[in-house]
Amino acid sequence: MEAELFGGFDITRVPMPERPMKQRISSFVRSNGGDLGGWYIGLAGDPDRDLFRAHRVNRTFDTYTYFMADEPRTARRVKRFYVERGMCDGERSPPGENWVYVYHITKGTRQ
Repeated sequence: MEAELFGGFDITRVPMPERPMKQRISSFVRSNGGDLGGWYIGLAGDPDRDLFRAHRVNRTFDTYTYFMADEPRTARRVKRFYVERGMCDGERSPPGENWVYVYHITKGTRQ
């Protein structure tokens, strides 16, 4: 699987199945402050728009990552998995969104 590094964070544009995505998200959160309650997970068709505009994630200073799911159903299952374990989420995502994004909640981000 090829990965692209963006701002030092792993952002893959290769569609990913559920299990590897969960493993990558869990590893990312563990290595960047593992309490799930301090993290937000969302689904998007355009993760750049949602992360950097809607949630006000700072590209340079905030900790975030996102992955493309192999299908929208996978993205919804991954989100539900983490929300059930304490990760924060917001409003319902429209059907068909296949990007899963995760960011560490800070004073500057908007949930």
